[in-house]
Amino acid sequence: LSKLSSSVGMDREIGGRNRGYFNILGLPTELIKHIFSFLDMKDRLRARVNKRLDGIELDSKYHVDYLKIHHHHSPDFVRRIAQNASIGSLYIYLSGLNESNREIFNLIKEFDIDKLEFARIGYEILKEMMVDSFLSDLTRSCKSMHMWACRSVTSDGLYQVYKTIKDRSAKLRILFVNDIIDEPAFAFLKHIGITFRDGTFYSNRNIEVYQRIMDNGSVVFTRIFEGYLEIFLDHFVFMYGWGNFKLILHETRESLEEAKNPEYFDRVEVSPE
Repeated sequence: LSKLSSSVGMDREIGGRNRGYFNILGLPTELIKHIFSFLDMKDRLRARVNKRLDGIELDSKYHVDYLKIHHHHSPDFVRRIAQNASIGSLYIYLSGLNESNREIFNLIKEFDIDKLEFARIGYEILKEMMVDSFLSDLTRSCKSMHMWACRSVTSDGLYQVYKTIKDRSAKLRILFVNDIIDEPAFAFLKHIGITFRDGTFYSNRNIEVYQRIMDNGSVVFTRIFEGYLEIFLDHFVFMYGWGNFKLILHETRESLEEAKNPEYFDRVEVSPE
């Protein structure tokens, strides 16, 4: 990146007429913005001697690998970060139901994030703010999301996220929900044509079901595959009425096959409904 940024010192160098210099102006604007997001302030300012790069620099965001947002941060501070930076991993720590925390929580959907994790969230604010419509908004902000379940997210909300991930209509590719209760989880499965009764899965859809089964016969977790999309449920959901739930869109054939690895998982029969 430093070599790229050093090539923008003079117009004749940018134009590529000097051998040994990279013609950065030959790149698409979106790629130049991505390059700029990793440059420090000195190199970004150096690029602004060129009229086109000056405009791109003003419009591009800075990249931050890791960021924690706490309740003591002001909404204005959070808003400025959302407007001016792309985030690798964003961790949210909010407790207490007040106007400042409400505003900060609502600003999360304005971020450009790779990984979003609600690391420590008060139950009251989660119940009020994490509703189906807000969850849908977050699918456009991050590629991976890890959240704690709450009763405000319904089976229909999970279904909308499932459709979004499946048809790749938004940014989200992975949803991980801690401590989901069985009612919305099983209602979601029924919504997409899958039911579970008396230890057997029933569906008329083209799905594959794999389970991690221990030597004593107990099931550790279940993975349901529909093409490249995986639905993950651990055994607590089936046995105790709560547990972990995931939606994962595998990006490659290798990732998909690894998730079905026969050394660790047994394929189980799916009966027609």
